[in-house]
Amino acid sequence: MAAPGGSRRAQGEFDRLQMPTIEWNQRWKRDLEKWTAEGQEQPFGYQWGDPDQMDCLREVRERFLLPYVDPGATALEIGCGGGRWTRDLLGFGRLYCVDIHAEMFHYLLERFGPQAHVSFVRSTGSDLPSVPARSLDFVFSFGTFVHLDPPLVEEYLRNLAPLLRPYAHVVIQYSDKRKPRAAGNPGFAPMDVELMHALLARTGFAVEEEQNETLPHSNIVRARLARAGHPLRAVR
Repeated sequence: MAAPGGSRRAQGEFDRLQMPTIEWNQRWKRDLEKWTAEGQEQPFGYQWGDPDQMDCLREVRERFLLPYVDPGATALEIGCGGGRWTRDLLGFGRLYCVDIHAEMFHYLLERFGPQAHVSFVRSTGSDLPSVPARSLDFVFSFGTFVHLDPPLVEEYLRNLAPLLRPYAHVVIQYSDKRKPRAAGNPGFAPMDVELMHALLARTGFAVEEEQNETLPHSNIVRARLARAGHPLRAVR
């Protein structure tokens, strides 16, 4: 986990880091409206990469998503957007799709059609209303936490913990400002490995796997509730 000073550093960072906020993230609704108005052929979200075409995204899917798909399990996706990753998560027996924009849910209904096992959850920022306690086996988020400032990430993690079953897996892509592609992008949150691990630790999670080489601007972490077992901390 993080070094002993990690949580102190995290608290100090909170005092000065304000972006990106929920207000900043209102832009995705406008982007969706523009995308559909222009009649783009690709689904919304694929302008940032297609997991079928980009090696780095294919690796994320094959390593951090597909191995956990189980028709007998329940999953939650934070930031479903246009369904770039939702299409693979539909293989779960029950799926909660979370977003701050209800327009994304309408888009998914048009794209995938009604799905009896899918529930849409509109969040106001970090809340996860209507998701039952201790009901989730798997949580996946890509393209969302990279745009959330550290205090909001911590709120999400705190709200998520009571919803997890003891051995649930949580997979999150997050910004790493130590990478040049993130450092030069003001839309990427001021986060790095040390700070993310500190937030996970203070909210009761243990890091089991970390991938910090695949993506040029971010990392992928897989974590579980700390009481579920000893962290493996396989950083590559």
